[in-house]
Amino acid sequence: EAPVVVRISGPGGILEGAIDAPLGNVTRPVGFERISEKFHANADPIIGPARAATLKKQLVEIDARSDVAGLLAV
Repeated sequence: EAPVVVRISGPGGILEGAIDAPLGNVTRPVGFERISEKFHANADPIIGPARAATLKKQLVEIDARSDVAGLLAV
C-alpha cells in the first residue's frame, strides 16, 4: 500500500502530513480502550450509558455465546 498524503492550505501556508497505513490497519491496530470510547460515544446517546455498557459486555463475550438472540433484547 502507498502512503496517504494530506495537504491543507490556509492563510499560514500549506501543511502536509503522511502516514504509511490508516489507523485500524493491521500495522496500526486500534486498542480496546479506543474502540470502547468510540462505541460509547455512538451508543450512549441512543440507548443510554447503562444499556450501552451491557451491550458492550455482551459483544466482548460474543465468542463464548452459543446464541446471540439475547443481544437483541438490550
